[in-house]
Amino acid sequence: MRPAVAFVVLAAFQVAYAQANTTVVTPAPTGTVVVSDTSSRQLGLKDKDNLVDRVTLIDGTVIVGKITEMNASRIMIKVSGQDLALDASRVEKVERNIKYDPDADKRRAAEVVTKDGSRYRGTITKADAATTSVQTVTGEVVVKNENIERIDYLDAEKARQADAIAARPRKWELSLKGGSMFYNIGTFNNLLKPGVFGFLQVEAPHFLLPWSLRLTPGLMAGYMHSVGKSNSSVRIGLFPGQLTLALARQIGTLPLDVFVQGNYGVSLTRTNTPAASERLALDMSYGAELGFKYHITPFLNAKLGALWLAVRESTATLNHVAAYLSFGWMF
Repeated sequence: MRPAVAFVVLAAFQVAYAQANTTVVTPAPTGTVVVSDTSSRQLGLKDKDNLVDRVTLIDGTVIVGKITEMNASRIMIKVSGQDLALDASRVEKVERNIKYDPDADKRRAAEVVTKDGSRYRGTITKADAATTSVQTVTGEVVVKNENIERIDYLDAEKARQADAIAARPRKWELSLKGGSMFYNIGTFNNLLKPGVFGFLQVEAPHFLLPWSLRLTPGLMAGYMHSVGKSNSSVRIGLFPGQLTLALARQIGTLPLDVFVQGNYGVSLTRTNTPAASERLALDMSYGAELGFKYHITPFLNAKLGALWLAVRESTATLNHVAAYLSFGWMF
């Protein structure tokens, strides 16, 4: 029911001008739900009836109480013994004599987002025209309505998954990463002939550190095929064991982490060149990774990162740089 139509029809039911001790309700932020503590006893109703009126404003605000006056210019509604005056031009819908559970919104998982970017997840325990109270895991937070950007209600499954992602449960993780790798970048020809690689990584449950940091140890092994820049040599690196240590931090309340990882181990390197016979060597290797991890679900994630790998041979240190995509499964 749009205001222009509803209140022309309702004008015929105008009643006397309301009492002078009324409160004018200014529009609350989009999505704000005003949960009254109206009960059947306060409204003078029989317990078995518990019928109330509900007014929904254009900006999404919901006000529950008993309407005492309604005309083409305004609506008077009594909430917890106080009369509120609503501008009719801001009203989206009016529902009369409905059954209403005043605690329904208190049982719904919600996320309150403020204009400065803060987010409070929990249940709305109390709200009025000025403030909204959110019961979070760390306690009750009172937010001024004028500072609220929006309120998002979450169904049970979405809330459960969001909680699991935000908590980053201590799980084992198995990930497969692959991408393009350059060996000793320095010539144009080398840029045109990047190598390829694939790694399998197993990570143990993380350790919590101060400042919401997580430290995760692991092991990584894989295959690397690269083309030398000067002698067109073909190198295949197999890593029988490389220790990894990752440091990660969640970005805000998003299912997104930024991470840095150090790698240290050995490389079984086979070198094959036209000018020399095949050579097999076991060399020390080390490197680092930097990237982002996006948690698709509590059990599946994707990484986008960059990698630097150095293989220390007897005569030189071979440096590789790479970009990769990874998918991980947490169990």
